[in-house]
This record gives sequence, C-alpha cells and structure tokens, in this order.
Amino acid sequence: MKKIVIALAVAAAALVFAGTSMAYDLAGIQIHGFISQGFSWSQDNSYPTSDSESGTFQHFDAGINFGKKLTDGLNIGLQLYARDFGNIDNNTVNIDWAYADYKWQNWLKMRFGKMKAPFGLYGEGRDIDMLKTFAFLPQTIYTEASREINMSKMGVGIYGSISAGPAGSFDYNLVVGEPQLDESEGGMVQVFETLTGASDISFDFELGPTAQVIWNTPLDGFRAAFTYLYQPTDFGGVFDTPFGPVEVTGLSLDTEIWIASVEYTWNSLVVAAEYASYLLKDMPDQQRYYLSGSYRFTDLLEAGLFYGVYYPDEDDKDGENQVAMGHPDFSGWQKDLCAALRFDLNAYWIFKIEGHYVNGTADVLPRNTPFDSMEEDWFYGVAKTTFSF
Repeated sequence: MKKIVIALAVAAAALVFAGTSMAYDLAGIQIHGFISQGFSWSQDNSYPTSDSESGTFQHFDAGINFGKKLTDGLNIGLQLYARDFGNIDNNTVNIDWAYADYKWQNWLKMRFGKMKAPFGLYGEGRDIDMLKTFAFLPQTIYTEASREINMSKMGVGIYGSISAGPAGSFDYNLVVGEPQLDESEGGMVQVFETLTGASDISFDFELGPTAQVIWNTPLDGFRAAFTYLYQPTDFGGVFDTPFGPVEVTGLSLDTEIWIASVEYTWNSLVVAAEYASYLLKDMPDQQRYYLSGSYRFTDLLEAGLFYGVYYPDEDDKDGENQVAMGHPDFSGWQKDLCAALRFDLNAYWIFKIEGHYVNGTADVLPRNTPFDSMEEDWFYGVAKTTFSF
C-alpha cells in the first residue's frame, strides 16, 4: 500500500509542477490532488500523534480526486486518500468519497454513494489545507481520532439552498448512512481500547442521520449553523476478568452529537465559535467548544489564534471522578491555546507553523503517555507544508 501512496504522491507532484493550471482536464475528467507533510513535537505528553514527544514526521496525508460532468445536472466523482498519523492509518489507501450528484433545483440536490457528511462549519473541508489557517482545526471539536467516524457516510443525501427573502437564505444538508471504519488501524478503536480497557474492539454501525442547517443571515459575512448527528452503534471486545479474558459483544454505543456554530467575516478578519455536546449511551456527556480568529495581513501571510476546551464529563469539570479512579485530576479537562502562522508561498504551496500551550490531558491517550507520566501544563508544536493542484 505504501508504494501506491508514493506513486500517487509522485504523480500529483508531477502534475503540480508541470503546468500553470490549478486543475487538470483529461477527456472531460477534472483532476485535483494534494500532498501534505507535517512535523510535530510535544513536551512531556505524546500528542497529537503517538510518538510526538520525541518529534515525528508521521504526520502525512495525500489525496487525488477525479470528477466528471455527465449531463447538465449529473456529476460523478471519487477521491483516493491516505494518511499516516502516528499509529493511526499508516498510509493505507482508502476511497475517501465516491458518489453521484444530481441537481434538480437549487433547493433540491441529491447524492448517492460514500460522501462527506456535514460536521460543524469546517468538517467537510477539514482535509483541504488551502481552506484553513491552522495545521490542526481545534481538536476540541475536530478530533483526528474520530475523523473516520464523523467525516463521511455510505448512503444517500439531499441538500440545497432556500431563499428567505429579507431574512437571508438557508442551506440544508441531510445524509443518512453508515460510517466506514478500519478496525485494524483506526483511531476510534484505540480510543475505545483506552476507555474500556478491552482489546480486539469491533464496531457494528447501523443507519443513522446527520443533518445540518446553515443560516446565511442578512448581515454580510455572518452565518450561523446547527448540526445534529445520531449514530446507533453496537461494539464488542475482549475484557480481562478475574476468570480470564472474556469476549463481550452487542454493547450499545448509541451516540448523539449537537453542534452550534457561528462565523463572522469582515474584510480580512474571520471570527468563529462552535459549541458541541456529545451524548454517549451509558457514558458521561461530553462538552466541547472553542473560539477562533484569523487575519490575512498580505497575500503571503495569515495569522490565527484559537482557544478550545474539552471536558470528557461535563459534570466533573474539576476532575474529582478521575482522582477516584486513580488518575490525575487534570485528566478531566483539556484547554488548548493555539497561535499559528500561514505562509502562501505561491498558488500551489503553503507552509504553516503553530504552537499550542495546553492545560490538562483529557485527550491524551494513556497508551501513548501513562497517567503517572502525564504533566498538567505542556506545549506542542506543528510545522506543515502542503502542495495542491
């Protein structure tokens, strides 16, 4: 598989430097792609990747997509994607999305296949580095470990835009389907091994809806969004007991996620905030939110700041329950202050560098940094470069 990724990367790089167009057309097929390479280093706690405490280049992703217009209202497209994120994914090539899209009216369009699902303001575009100021979107909402669950679904979707006259307009998007998960290298498997103490974790996803409404308000540059996700799921694994390992299946993990979002753009300034509530059956409710701002100074330079907060148990914000389990109290929260710079070197090539000052370790996996080795106040940094066409 790694050879396939390298071949895709070389082919994409050749296209990037071969001409002056930002996209390529081959017999009516539009071709786009990107290659990103990052370096992350973390002080004291291994985060965001499994081995970042010693510094790592295992922060790579690449994609190439193809699209063709079949009729005035019918389009098809596909993207191949691979990433290496510490011990997650390891350059396995997957079909990231592949669907047919049919437009009947502006207010009613349909998709069929594997498609991006709406998730907050930026979920559908989280892999398009050219759209973002930050190397990492705020992990309080857009966690890398859950990308494969929240990013896309196999199923059917309807979407469109509805004018509301003097009240602006509304964009809606409804997707019904099932997420696709790599149970050998996926991030969610590792998270649930940590949460449950089980091994050989497996998931059984049922059909579930993801819905989003975006209000494009009459105030120029201001929009508000609401996202809802419901995913009925069973999971199982091998649990250690006093009588030896026991395999348990059919455990319910039905999940609801609510996200409220606002964004205001004024000239070169963009300010955004999102609040999310995660409701997992038979587990504590989670609270997540952030506030961000970015400003483009010149064609070359853009800067950004965000502050994000995550509580794995919204009723245990002081970490008392963590202490009762023998963990440090600061594993009951994670608060992240990030400062970032983005450099647009040319139309194809960007470079980003950012630093994160963090208090708490709620999102640090103990399999990467044991509880007794965690530090409450720590820092991590990321440098990333992306080529796209």
